[in-house]
Amino acid sequence: MTSQKGNYTLVLVPPAGVSEQLMSFSSDLAAVNESVVVLGDQALPHITVIQWQDVGLTDLQEHLRMITGRPVGEVVLAGLSVVPGPDGDCWLEVPVLGASWLRDLQEAALAATTGKGQVANGVGDQYRPHVTVGLTFASTITLPSLSAGLLRHRSKEWTMALAVSGPNYTVPSLLPFEGDGS
Repeated sequence: MTSQKGNYTLVLVPPAGVSEQLMSFSSDLAAVNESVVVLGDQALPHITVIQWQDVGLTDLQEHLRMITGRPVGEVVLAGLSVVPGPDGDCWLEVPVLGASWLRDLQEAALAATTGKGQVANGVGDQYRPHVTVGLTFASTITLPSLSAGLLRHRSKEWTMALAVSGPNYTVPSLLPFEGDGS
């Protein structure tokens, strides 16, 4: 089987209700901040575990089978962060707290895929788990009204998935990700 090389991301996908809230908030942010990232059908809400560049898909899927049975811990969303980028950009993110199990998951995925492609996101002490809800070059950030419940979300119902990596670290689609060898 030929392995298509590309950029892929191991992600956690929120439950449907949380996903809808994140997409709505992202759309509201974009309306007042000219965001170039708007969550929706072509930019699915997610938490990045690892993003690989220039890696064979079949090879990656095979190596990741080792971690597919790992339990997903509790995801705790906490507030909203504005993170300045190097090019005058500002990333609007919902941070994830208490993510030691996420760091463990990242380490396991790195160990399972050692030498496969280049890792494009922060790892180890540089890992900042979050959900990106916007990216803007605006000089002033305006916040629309938002649900406090979304920014205090706690759940173990997020799902691990493998995804295609899109522009600006987006996830336009999910890929088959099974641990049973089929």
